[in-house]
Amino acid sequence: MITNDTEVEESGDPEDQDPVTVLSILLVGVFLSLLIFLSIAGNILVCVAIYTDRGLRRIGNLFLASLAIADLFVASLVMTFAGVNDLLGYWIFGAQFCDTWVAFDVMCSTASILNLCAISLDRYIHIKDPLR
Repeated sequence: MITNDTEVEESGDPEDQDPVTVLSILLVGVFLSLLIFLSIAGNILVCVAIYTDRGLRRIGNLFLASLAIADLFVASLVMTFAGVNDLLGYWIFGAQFCDTWVAFDVMCSTASILNLCAISLDRYIHIKDPLR
């Protein structure tokens, strides 16, 4: 909107944006993509390690595998679409998928938190009574 000679019209075209803004969006996009990739890859490695090594298949490590699966869902179903939303500044996937995405966000984040609670309770029990 132009009200006088000193204001610049704001538009969504990349050519009209400030180069610093475009560079910052690119840097944030690269950082978010790297974070999502490392989260997915790390959680897959945890699951593969527990699945392939029989010595790691104990109750405490199965809680860790469950946490890794929950965090894998957070990275793939929640962080991916949140990153696109943050970079673009608006939701492009439609209203119905927005509701689904919010449900995934709440469900997967809650599952991750509950897995952390189960792991801490398991560790507490092992420290409190190590021979049982």
